[in-house]
Amino acid sequence: MAEQRVSGLPDLNLREAEEIERLLKEEEEKAIQEDLRVHPLKRLLDPKPLLGISAAVFLVWAASWSILSFMETSAVA
Repeated sequence: MAEQRVSGLPDLNLREAEEIERLLKEEEEKAIQEDLRVHPLKRLLDPKPLLGISAAVFLVWAASWSILSFMETSAVA
């Protein structure tokens, strides 16, 4: 049986390419498992979601402050 060549990778035969693909998938699965093992508190303290949460809190505060300020000035006038 003649070995097939992988297009774009002239130095690798099909079996070698499949082995590399399998190893890459295993590494990806290991990385996913490690991410799942991260302590929930560390995930909670991740700065990216905290930045979004604090921006949302700030926007709600600013909107409520401006609405209350408008209501106060319209009540005085």
